Amino acid sequence: MLYKLTWSKAGTVAEFFGKITLDTILEVDQKHYNDPRFDDIRYELYDFTQADLSGVHVSDVQVPAAYDFGASHINRSIKVASVATDPHAIELCEHYISVSKGINSSWSFAIFDDRESALEWCTSDLSMK
Repeated sequence: MLYKLTWSKAGTVAEFFGKITLDTILEVDQKHYNDPRFDDIRYELYDFTQADLSGVHVSDVQVPAAYDFGASHINRSIKVASVATDPHAIELCEHYISVSKGINSSWSFAIFDDRESALEWCTSDLSMK
């Protein structure tokens, strides 16, 4: 199993395991977009702490950033939290955020080194809505 995707009412948590490729990340993205619950979620948390992303190149993250930009026209208010500790994984997450902001995504982005902090950020304003 390369990933586990867990849905809650407010959002999703995607955990990645082992050697991950761009195709794996895009498969998880498609599972988000193709699910009717996507329209109502407020966050996506991507946990890369148990993943080997050495096969993913920095330039590859332009693809999910572009797909997410398209999805942001369906759901404009999503927080995307990436959890990473490996320097290469962090670099990929930073580039994804840079590309996303560069194409004016309406989503919010942050990188964390632990899942608890990421989930706290994702859910921090849910009680206000």
